[in-house]
Amino acid sequence: MTKQKQLIGMTAAAAFTLAVVLAVGFSMLQKSAARVESARALYDYLEEEKAALSTLRDKAALFEAKRRNSRGKDVHGALNEAVSSLGLNDKLTSLKSPPGAVSAEDERAEARFDGLTLNELVNLQFALDNSRMLILTRKANIRVSFENPELLNVTLSVSLIKPQ
Repeated sequence: MTKQKQLIGMTAAAAFTLAVVLAVGFSMLQKSAARVESARALYDYLEEEKAALSTLRDKAALFEAKRRNSRGKDVHGALNEAVSSLGLNDKLTSLKSPPGAVSAEDERAEARFDGLTLNELVNLQFALDNSRMLILTRKANIRVSFENPELLNVTLSVSLIKPQ
């Protein structure tokens, strides 16, 4: 019986040792899985940031190309180009530069349009935003026309960003 008790004791000790080794191994596996999951989440975050950075680079390259296209141009010519492409020359009543409108970075002008429809105003802003040069709308003053409430009287303050 003593040999049988020794065999049972050794078997119990081996089973206990195996259970402890398995518990430690399982705990280490859980920690490793948590680290892998954390690394995967960090990788996904970095991929999103990489895509955002790529988009910003593309936008910066587009703006830089538009700035280079502005070389040697003035704001009056750039605005007239956009207005004439839409056929709004007859509605442009005034185009003037305010005092101190020319600086090293940009050149400003104010354009007044009488009798624009809302669609024409949207098309004009789209043409300015998508022109070959970097033209920014600084301020827009929009009023309903007194003669015809369906038409708008618009004053745009625009700026042509110059290359340095």
